[in-house]
Parts: sequence; C-alpha cells; structure tokens
Amino acid sequence: MLQRAFVVLACVQVAAGLSTADLRRAVMKKPSASSGLLASSREGVFTTINEFMVKGGHRVAECETFTHEELDRVTRRVLEHSSPKLAEIYAKAGDARGFVNIDAIGTAGYNTTRDGKCAQALMVWAHHIPTEARELLNREGLTLPLMPKTGPRLTHDALYGNQSSCLACHNN
Repeated sequence: MLQRAFVVLACVQVAAGLSTADLRRAVMKKPSASSGLLASSREGVFTTINEFMVKGGHRVAECETFTHEELDRVTRRVLEHSSPKLAEIYAKAGDARGFVNIDAIGTAGYNTTRDGKCAQALMVWAHHIPTEARELLNREGLTLPLMPKTGPRLTHDALYGNQSSCLACHNN
C-alpha cells in the first residue's frame, strides 16, 4: 500500500516541483527514528528542532529576539513559497501540519503569542516549503527563528496549541 502511494506521489512530484524528500516528509506522520527529530519530552522537541536548524546551515536567531511584526514578515515571506500540493496532502490526511491561516497571525503582543509564532514559522518552513524554495530563501539570507529557549509553554490557549503542533508528532 505504501509503495503504491509513493508511485502516485512520484507522478504528483514531477507536476508540483517537489523533491522525493518533500513527498517522503509529507506522507510520514512522525519523523523516523533515524532522523534525529524525535524527543522524549516537550522541552526536548524544541531543543531537537533548534539543533536541526542550526546544523542545517540555516540563518537563524533566537526566538526571543524577534518582534511580532518581524515574525509575521518571516512567516509571510516563507508562505509565499509554500506548496499547495503539500498543503493538500496534509489536509487529506487530517494532519496536524495542515495549512496555516495567515490571518490568524498578528494578535496580542505577549510572549506566548511570540513563542507560538516562532514554532509556526518553523512548521511552515519544514512542512510546506519545497526543498528548492528553501534553498532560494537560504541564498537570499532569510533569518528564521529558533524555538523558544524556555521550551513549550503550558497553556490552554487554542492559537498557541495550533501553532505548536510540532509537539504532537516530534514528541515520542
């Protein structure tokens, strides 16, 4: 069944300008154990994602150094390169990585919102941007936020929960 899905996705790949890695990442509900992107705690998820971003050679900065407006600009810039085909794959699967509503960004000015925006910007980067577009944005010098140093917040805020959906899949 999985092999059949990859054959279908390979046809989609050519038409949508997606790499094999883009499609593999899209159909996997959780990162593979060998990816180095799984953690055994909520705090570990943020640390693991930060380590991955730094090792990947991406231009990054501490989440806490960004203003809300800067994070909105980064997210909007990244979303300009998002793949409708990747969003479709996530939507059909009812996946937590489902497409982000950019209009929901830019609310109240406090740390929980900022931290959620950092997580959201990285989720969009990792799961909605094809490899070729990421390489272009890296060459342009786009600076991405890291996950908050303090780890995930314990909150019942629905927007933050949606923005930090990485906790659902990257936490063992």
